[in-house]
Amino acid sequence: KWNKGWINIVNPFRASIVLGTPGSGKSYAIVNNCIKQQIGKGFALYCYDYKFDDLSVIAYNTMLNNMDKYKVKPKFYVINFDNPRKSHRCNPIAPGFMTDISDAYESAYTIMLNLNKTWIQKQGDFFVESPIILFAAIIWYLKIYANGKYCTFPHAIEFLNRKYADIFPVLTSYP
Repeated sequence: KWNKGWINIVNPFRASIVLGTPGSGKSYAIVNNCIKQQIGKGFALYCYDYKFDDLSVIAYNTMLNNMDKYKVKPKFYVINFDNPRKSHRCNPIAPGFMTDISDAYESAYTIMLNLNKTWIQKQGDFFVESPIILFAAIIWYLKIYANGKYCTFPHAIEFLNRKYADIFPVLTSYP
Protein backbone atom coordinates (compact mmCIF):
# COMPACT_ATOMS: atom_id res chain seq x y z
CA LYS A 1 0.00 0.00 0.00
CA TRP A 2 1.31 3.47 -0.92
CA ASN A 3 0.67 6.53 1.18
CA LYS A 4 1.28 10.08 0.08
CA GLY A 5 3.05 11.93 2.83
CA TRP A 6 6.05 13.95 3.77
CA ILE A 7 9.10 13.76 5.99
CA ASN A 8 9.72 16.81 8.13
CA ILE A 9 13.38 17.72 8.50
CA VAL A 10 13.16 20.25 11.30
CA ASN A 11 16.66 21.71 10.90
CA PRO A 12 18.30 20.97 7.53
CA PHE A 13 21.54 22.56 8.77
CA ARG A 14 22.11 19.71 11.21
CA ALA A 15 23.39 16.30 10.22
CA SER A 16 20.93 13.78 8.84
CA ILE A 17 21.50 10.13 8.04
CA VAL A 18 19.56 7.75 5.84
CA LEU A 19 20.09 4.07 6.57
CA GLY A 20 18.95 1.05 4.61
CA THR A 21 20.15 -2.05 2.85
CA PRO A 22 21.39 -1.86 -0.75
CA GLY A 23 18.47 -1.55 -3.14
CA SER A 24 15.97 -0.54 -0.46
CA GLY A 25 15.16 2.76 -2.18
CA LYS A 26 17.06 5.28 -0.05
CA SER A 27 18.02 7.43 -3.03
CA TYR A 28 14.68 7.15 -4.79
CA ALA A 29 12.51 7.80 -1.74
CA ILE A 30 14.53 10.31 0.24
CA VAL A 31 17.86 11.50 -1.18
CA ASN A 32 16.61 12.54 -4.64
CA ASN A 33 13.79 14.55 -3.09
CA CYS A 34 16.12 16.18 -0.56
CA ILE A 35 18.43 17.27 -3.39
CA LYS A 36 15.51 18.70 -5.37
CA GLN A 37 14.04 20.54 -2.38
CA GLN A 38 17.36 21.94 -1.12
CA ILE A 39 18.26 23.31 -4.54
CA GLY A 40 14.69 24.49 -5.09
CA LYS A 41 14.95 26.55 -1.89
CA GLY A 42 18.19 28.16 -3.04
CA PHE A 43 20.58 26.29 -0.74
CA ALA A 44 24.13 25.31 -1.66
CA LEU A 45 24.72 21.59 -1.98
CA TYR A 46 27.67 19.23 -1.74
CA CYS A 47 26.69 15.93 -3.32
CA TYR A 48 28.87 12.83 -2.90
CA ASP A 49 27.72 10.78 -5.88
CA TYR A 50 29.04 7.27 -5.23
CA LYS A 51 27.42 5.90 -8.40
CA PHE A 52 28.36 8.85 -10.64
CA ASP A 53 26.35 10.33 -12.39
CA ASP A 54 22.98 9.33 -10.86
CA LEU A 55 22.63 12.08 -8.26
CA SER A 56 24.74 14.57 -10.21
CA VAL A 57 22.26 14.61 -13.11
CA ILE A 58 19.37 15.25 -10.72
CA ALA A 59 21.30 18.04 -8.95
CA TYR A 60 22.42 19.67 -12.20
CA ASN A 61 19.00 19.60 -13.86
CA THR A 62 17.30 20.85 -10.70
CA MET A 63 19.83 23.68 -10.45
CA LEU A 64 19.16 24.69 -14.07
CA ASN A 65 15.41 24.72 -13.40
CA ASN A 66 15.80 26.85 -10.25
CA MET A 67 18.32 29.51 -11.25
CA ASP A 68 15.82 32.21 -10.26
CA LYS A 69 15.95 31.09 -6.60
CA TYR A 70 19.55 32.24 -6.17
CA LYS A 71 20.68 35.81 -5.52
CA VAL A 72 24.10 34.93 -6.95
CA LYS A 73 24.17 32.71 -10.03
CA PRO A 74 25.29 29.26 -8.81
CA LYS A 75 28.09 27.24 -10.34
CA PHE A 76 28.15 23.47 -10.75
CA TYR A 77 31.43 21.61 -10.32
CA VAL A 78 32.26 17.91 -10.51
CA ILE A 79 35.36 16.26 -9.09
CA ASN A 80 35.55 12.71 -10.39
CA PHE A 81 38.62 10.70 -9.38
CA ASP A 82 37.55 7.68 -11.44
CA ASN A 83 37.23 9.61 -14.71
CA PRO A 84 39.25 12.85 -14.72
CA ARG A 85 37.88 13.75 -18.16
CA LYS A 86 34.51 14.38 -16.51
CA SER A 87 36.06 16.40 -13.71
CA HIS A 88 36.83 20.02 -12.98
CA ARG A 89 40.35 20.84 -11.92
CA CYS A 90 41.26 21.52 -8.33
CA ASN A 91 44.56 22.04 -6.55
CA PRO A 92 44.72 20.15 -3.23
CA ILE A 93 48.01 21.86 -2.34
CA ALA A 94 47.07 25.43 -3.26
CA PRO A 95 49.37 27.90 -1.47
CA GLY A 96 46.38 29.70 0.02
CA PHE A 97 45.56 26.57 2.05
CA MET A 98 48.92 26.64 3.88
CA THR A 99 50.13 29.04 6.56
CA ASP A 100 53.15 27.09 7.84
CA ILE A 101 55.17 23.98 7.05
CA SER A 102 52.94 21.77 9.21
CA ASP A 103 50.16 22.35 6.67
CA ALA A 104 52.50 21.12 3.92
CA TYR A 105 53.28 18.06 6.06
CA GLU A 106 49.57 17.32 6.57
CA SER A 107 48.98 17.55 2.82
CA ALA A 108 51.93 15.28 2.06
CA TYR A 109 50.87 12.86 4.80
CA THR A 110 47.30 12.62 3.49
CA ILE A 111 48.37 12.22 -0.14
CA MET A 112 51.06 9.61 0.53
CA LEU A 113 48.97 7.48 2.90
CA ASN A 114 46.10 7.48 0.42
CA LEU A 115 48.44 6.40 -2.37
CA ASN A 116 49.87 3.56 -0.29
CA LYS A 117 47.32 2.22 2.20
CA THR A 118 49.78 -0.29 3.71
CA TRP A 119 51.71 2.64 5.20
CA ILE A 120 48.85 3.33 7.60
CA GLN A 121 49.93 0.37 9.77
CA LYS A 122 53.61 1.34 9.43
CA GLN A 123 53.40 4.97 10.56
CA GLY A 124 56.58 6.05 12.29
CA ASP A 125 58.82 3.71 10.27
CA PHE A 126 61.79 5.33 8.55
CA PHE A 127 60.79 4.13 5.08
CA VAL A 128 57.30 5.56 5.52
CA GLU A 129 58.18 8.87 7.16
CA SER A 130 61.13 9.73 4.86
CA PRO A 131 59.12 10.03 1.62
CA ILE A 132 56.36 11.92 3.44
CA ILE A 133 58.87 14.43 4.84
CA LEU A 134 60.56 14.81 1.44
CA PHE A 135 57.21 15.43 -0.24
CA ALA A 136 56.27 17.93 2.49
CA ALA A 137 59.55 19.79 1.92
CA ILE A 138 58.84 19.92 -1.82
CA ILE A 139 55.31 21.21 -1.25
CA TRP A 140 56.58 23.91 1.13
CA TYR A 141 59.36 24.90 -1.27
CA LEU A 142 56.84 25.27 -4.10
CA LYS A 143 54.63 27.37 -1.81
CA ILE A 144 57.38 29.86 -0.93
CA TYR A 145 59.10 29.90 -4.34
CA ALA A 146 57.76 32.63 -6.68
CA ASN A 147 54.82 33.32 -4.31
CA GLY A 148 53.41 29.82 -4.86
CA LYS A 149 53.03 30.19 -8.62
CA TYR A 150 54.19 26.59 -9.11
CA CYS A 151 52.56 25.12 -6.01
CA THR A 152 50.39 22.61 -7.83
CA PHE A 153 50.11 18.85 -7.56
CA PRO A 154 51.58 18.20 -11.06
CA HIS A 155 54.57 20.46 -10.32
CA ALA A 156 55.18 18.69 -7.00
CA ILE A 157 55.07 15.25 -8.64
CA GLU A 158 57.39 16.39 -11.44
CA PHE A 159 59.85 17.82 -8.91
CA LEU A 160 59.67 14.66 -6.80
CA ASN A 161 60.56 12.52 -9.84
CA ARG A 162 63.91 14.28 -10.29
CA LYS A 163 67.15 12.70 -9.11
CA TYR A 164 67.99 13.33 -5.46
CA ALA A 165 71.19 15.03 -6.63
CA ASP A 166 68.97 17.62 -8.34
CA ILE A 167 66.32 17.93 -5.59
CA PHE A 168 68.39 18.46 -2.44
CA PRO A 169 70.57 21.36 -3.65
CA VAL A 170 67.42 23.24 -4.65
CA LEU A 171 65.65 22.55 -1.34
CA THR A 172 68.69 23.48 0.77
CA SER A 173 69.41 26.66 -1.18
CA TYR A 174 66.11 28.25 -0.21
CA PRO A 175 65.46 29.50 3.36
